[in-house]
Amino acid sequence: VGQFSNPGEACRSCLPLGVSTDPGACSCLTCGDGFEPNPTGTDCQPCDPGEFSTGGRSCSGCVGNTFSNLPGATECRTCPCGFEANLANTDCDPCDPGEFSTAGGACQSCLPNGVSTDPEACECRTCGPCFAPNPGGTDCDPCDPGESSTGISCQPCAPGFVSRASAAPTCEPCPCGYSSESGDSECTICPAGTSSSGGEACQQC
Repeated sequence: VGQFSNPGEACRSCLPLGVSTDPGACSCLTCGDGFEPNPTGTDCQPCDPGEFSTGGRSCSGCVGNTFSNLPGATECRTCPCGFEANLANTDCDPCDPGEFSTAGGACQSCLPNGVSTDPEACECRTCGPCFAPNPGGTDCDPCDPGESSTGISCQPCAPGFVSRASAAPTCEPCPCGYSSESGDSECTICPAGTSSSGGEACQQC
């Protein structure tokens, strides 16, 4: 077992990719797809999960974002969108919130203006007006009073402009005689000796 001989010759061990499973073998056999010879060349053993083989070759590991989750695989499969192969290439793991993946691709973080709120996202979505992605890209947060949204981030209102509520669509100009500092949520009356025409800082008379 594990050897063969031609007529009139001594027994020889099978070559690395050959097996002989019975005594008295005249030749060695190759293993079928999904299998490889065991270390002694006496039988074929299935490739482990995370591996595959074809054409009588030895088992090879799946690479990149491909996987095989059962013994005896003849090919590695790609993960669907929203997933990536685990480190052992034996299964697909879901992308975390704040990430996405295309079919066969690795999970990657959403771009600065995108969010994914649930696992297994195939794409990231943008936040609507008055909102901006949180630091992890896992949800859209409303802009605070004194801010407005560019769609990518919340920005403080310019001097002379205010937003009085959270999730305000725009910063509104202060009326004449009033002004504000950058990021204020309320307008304040100009001190005596100053004035404003609205939407600007108070100026000396």
